[in-house]
Amino acid sequence: MAAYANRSWIGLRFLRSLPMMNTPDILQYMGVVKSSRTIRITRLASKFIAVWFTAAGLVHLVENSGDFFCNYCNAQELDIFNAVYYMIVTMTTVGYGDISCKTYLGKFVVLLFLMSGLTQGWSWRDLYHRGAGMEMYLEEMSPSFYGKTYTESALICFKLRVMLLAVDMRQTDEHGHMRSIVDVVPCDECVIVRGCRAFVVGISSEDASRFACFAFLKKQRSIIDVVL
Repeated sequence: MAAYANRSWIGLRFLRSLPMMNTPDILQYMGVVKSSRTIRITRLASKFIAVWFTAAGLVHLVENSGDFFCNYCNAQELDIFNAVYYMIVTMTTVGYGDISCKTYLGKFVVLLFLMSGLTQGWSWRDLYHRGAGMEMYLEEMSPSFYGKTYTESALICFKLRVMLLAVDMRQTDEHGHMRSIVDVVPCDECVIVRGCRAFVVGISSEDASRFACFAFLKKQRSIIDVVL
């Protein structure tokens, strides 16, 4: 390309930023990151930084070189720091206007990145509709929960993909009468006993049935390892 255009385009070195996407695999191989959450965060950060630096290097190249169809007469001096700053501002906001592209190729590159950001799937919409469609069910707690605290029961329900909202417990008042009390956040000393009912939130009745059949699931050793 340098011989064809009779120009030395050393700016193509910005492509060396792309191998940064392999950083999570290297860290995982070295044992630096182990948990799945850390691996996902590292992958997200490495991809974002790689795309950010690559876009900044591309803008730095075309702005300092100019448009080839204009005989490179519309080039501007843009250092790499301002190019990195310009791309992070463009990718996260609509831009401040202090730095702008003067070449047509630079504007075209920025348009590509803006359109790619606008056309990305918004996963939060699916999560919002999923949460809005959840319903609350009142189920009797299985014997597998007896003797466990509210925190332990909530953790088990979370792994069963249901949310433990409150517990309906029977307590004896000062007059010796049995009363049904709905406790949203029980104390740490509170344990689940026989007759307790739970308000669980799930997507469908199948989730509530999974919560009610936890005693059967606990007998399956292949499932208890996943649940607990």
